[in-house]
Formats: sequence, structure tokens, C-alpha cells
Amino acid sequence: MTVPEEEESGFLSIIERLGIYTCSFEENIYGWNTNIHGIRQAAVLVLLYYDYTQKDIMVVLTVRSKDLLMHPGEVAFPGGKHINLSD
Repeated sequence: MTVPEEEESGFLSIIERLGIYTCSFEENIYGWNTNIHGIRQAAVLVLLYYDYTQKDIMVVLTVRSKDLLMHPGEVAFPGGKHINLSD
């Protein structure tokens, strides 16, 4: 699937703007486990796609479970903190 030519520059602009963000936690305010640099290991997926019926670029979001301790029921990007399964 390809993005229509008239939408391509907008799509590329979004990708470029997303690429400039970096993680800069100054403190661990929630007391989560952190790595040696004091930053909690986590990742999210930013999935963009072109919806031909809406003729617009869309993003996939999820709704967090209401059973979670942090941010229950909130809309978020798919992903989360790193869990070590080898323990």
C-alpha cells in the first residue's frame, strides 16, 4: 500500500518530526525499576497508515486496561515497560 502523492509530503513530515524526540527523564518520580542511567526501559509503537476512506493519515492507539495501577483506562500508544522474562 502506498500513500497518495498529494499526501506523501505530510506523511514524511510526520515521520521527520517523530524522529527528533529523545528520552530525557531527570528523575524517577514513580519509583520504577531503572537501568544504570536512571531511565526506565520501555518502548512504544507509532503505527501510521493512510486511510483511503477518510483520505487522511491515521495513527493506531490502544485503551489501557482498567485493571492497571498506572493510567488505567487511558488512550495510549501500543507498548510499555521492559519485562525481563529470564528471571
